[in-house]
Amino acid sequence: MAILSGHLLAAPTRNLCLQQARELLKRVHRPSDRVHLLADLGEAQIKADPTEAFKLFEQAAAAAKAETAPLRQALLLRYVAVRAAKASPQAARSFLQRAAQQAGLVESVTDRIVAFRELGAALRPLDAAAADELWDQAGADISSIAAAPVRFAALRDLAQAVADAHPERARTLFEAAVSAADEIPEGAERDLARLEMAAALAQFDVGQALHQAQLIAAPDTRAEALAQVAIRQAQLNPDGGYVIALQIDDPVQRCVALCGVVKEFATQNSSAAREVLDEASQICAQLPADQRDEARTALILAQAAVAPEQALGEASKLDDEINRETVLAAVIEALACRTPKAALHATLELDDDLLRETMLQQVLPRLVRSDPQQALEVARDIRSRSRRAATLIAMAAQLPPDSPEAPPGP
Repeated sequence: MAILSGHLLAAPTRNLCLQQARELLKRVHRPSDRVHLLADLGEAQIKADPTEAFKLFEQAAAAAKAETAPLRQALLLRYVAVRAAKASPQAARSFLQRAAQQAGLVESVTDRIVAFRELGAALRPLDAAAADELWDQAGADISSIAAAPVRFAALRDLAQAVADAHPERARTLFEAAVSAADEIPEGAERDLARLEMAAALAQFDVGQALHQAQLIAAPDTRAEALAQVAIRQAQLNPDGGYVIALQIDDPVQRCVALCGVVKEFATQNSSAAREVLDEASQICAQLPADQRDEARTALILAQAAVAPEQALGEASKLDDEINRETVLAAVIEALACRTPKAALHATLELDDDLLRETMLQQVLPRLVRSDPQQALEVARDIRSRSRRAATLIAMAAQLPPDSPEAPPGP
């Protein structure tokens, strides 16, 4: 403890975090981990030292060459470019051009489509014409796909990617996706495609989304699709999502949809969020015991947006261990925004080692402003070098360069 306190007195916590992350990086050898850490370091240093940041981005791009699979290398370069764009749009464009060259080498048509789609989305703010060319290449590859389910998924995803930049083009792609879904033989697979289509359309054309949901033959899947439309619509318009949720006949999915609406109201209208949460709670309470699990899980996640401390207690009572840990992680993430120390305590009680270390990456950056000493001490216990380094970088990013720091907590 005395040694750590001495370090804290000798240098700002931010610099100490970055110093420890650099030391850990020397012992990280997996190419993807090195690329991510170097790019994150660069992003953290943009304001403090733009020159060093640029060097780190160059090192990250060079490290990506160690990944021999073209798709992985292309997506790693995209990761670097997105972060470098804040400091040097020109460098970001260069990284994306290299990524596009790698994408062209991808043999799998579906993987190549993913690469062109994602690179186009990253390039759009930097070079609209070049982004459109990549999306054109993705579209050309999609037209060569014979299997209707695969073609449907590719068209749906490309439509979502281009929607903000090209609404009319997106509409054409969505229409083609609907046609591809219609080619799928009647049954569960077609119903699932229409569910996914309804969810994708919810923020683009809610009327068409509801139409696709109503075409689903299986009642359970149709109700689930309507819930997804309500939740997606609520992200744009909570009142609109609420209206759709109330129209769902299935009580489980109505509860799930209302819970999704709660999360959106929570950021805009806390009293409305609590009212809708109460409504969902009443529905859940009236469900038969054997139908309550999905609704109860949704209810706890919604409660986390309104009262995370109470949600934490409810999540700990869930019977299924895997579901309990997953829900606890989501609640802890919400709690960290309000009470980092309470979130840390809950994180340290998680049984799953990987999940615990993953959640520390979320919690410690929230804690470091109020209690840098405890944040550093806990970070030292993260066994994975790459996750510990990533956590330290995220902590440093929360501390502005040369800014006064909060005193250590009690």
